[in-house]
Amino acid sequence: MLATGHRRARGAFVRMLGCSLAVSLSLGCGAAVIRIAAEPRDVPSSSVAPQVRAIRDLGAPKLPPGEALPLDGGDDLAVVGELVLIEGEGFGRQPRVTVSGVPAEIVARTTEGGLVVRVPWGVRPGLQPFEVANPRGRAAASFPIFRYALATIPSRDQIYLFKVERSEIRRSGAPIPLPNARLIRYCADGQTAYVGGQSAA
Repeated sequence: MLATGHRRARGAFVRMLGCSLAVSLSLGCGAAVIRIAAEPRDVPSSSVAPQVRAIRDLGAPKLPPGEALPLDGGDDLAVVGELVLIEGEGFGRQPRVTVSGVPAEIVARTTEGGLVVRVPWGVRPGLQPFEVANPRGRAAASFPIFRYALATIPSRDQIYLFKVERSEIRRSGAPIPLPNARLIRYCADGQTAYVGGQSAA
């Protein structure tokens, strides 16, 4: 999701939470959940090669250790900076994950041994392999990656959202009104875009 942030004296920021135009993230009741492991010892060890069973888009939720996390926060499309859950067996306690060959951060583990991974910066759009490796071997499954871009036209006081695909860039949704928007910069993990303004002369 994309929600306009708080206006500040010389600019504003836009919080990237999955990049569909909306203002809030709602997690439904009665949905399937996972539980985040509180300690590394809570994760099962492994003496076999990993097996990837499924990949789920989680969006950008908070990850409270030991608490239940609903699985309906995503939109089945992974975006740079978002979290995905890799489910399977035999991952062990110190696996490595790459997305289309780019190393990915393991943000958390589930009590069942699943991996909560952040989609890394620089991953190409399209169907891409998510690979898990441990000392015994490796396994992979593919999942769609989408990329988005922001642009601004200062004279119009608006921000435009674009969907980046392999062969084209298309505008997505309606313009976001944001007075005095002049400059856009992204943080390293792709989750936040900072929009700078200019003081009146």
